[in-house]
Amino acid sequence: MALFAIGVVVGAAVAAVGTMAAQGGGVDRVNVGPRIGDMKIQGSVVGTMIPILWGQHAIAGNLIWKSPVTEIKHESAQEVGGKGGGGFTVTNVWYSYHASLAFGICKGTVPVNGIKKIWANDRLIVDTDQDPLPSDIRFYTGSETQNPDPIIQSVEGIDNTPAYRGLCYIVFEDFDFSVYANQIPQFIIELEGI
Repeated sequence: MALFAIGVVVGAAVAAVGTMAAQGGGVDRVNVGPRIGDMKIQGSVVGTMIPILWGQHAIAGNLIWKSPVTEIKHESAQEVGGKGGGGFTVTNVWYSYHASLAFGICKGTVPVNGIKKIWANDRLIVDTDQDPLPSDIRFYTGSETQNPDPIIQSVEGIDNTPAYRGLCYIVFEDFDFSVYANQIPQFIIELEGI
């Protein structure tokens, strides 16, 4: 019975401290958002089939290159409480991430007229019927004479960058993941072939 009484006293003390902290009690708080360790990355498969495009099709790309991820820390602080004493500061910390990405789309030996639309997680981000392709997205038709992408060259070095000749691919420069819960979204690219 004595152990039960000690347990009740200790439990009540812990509950009281928790209640004081929850009601302010002069304790500052810091809320931290998800970090890069929580990030899920779209698949990339070595040896996967490379589609051959005829007509107009929407295709999920295969991640063929990614730059190092850049983490940007954001912070905001807010004073809370204070009536009758015991005000405290709540600091919210969150992170956003950026990286450049390249996705292989299809075989480039069949002429590809261009990109029609691009979706990221079911969100239409490019519609070339409405607007031209943004300057931070580059499309390569897979010709046998195409040159390497400049952003890949700047990261990997000129001598270490393939031109991916014969492969139709797309490069997203400094893509912001914050709109997609800090994850690389699933890209669907609609191409128009001959």
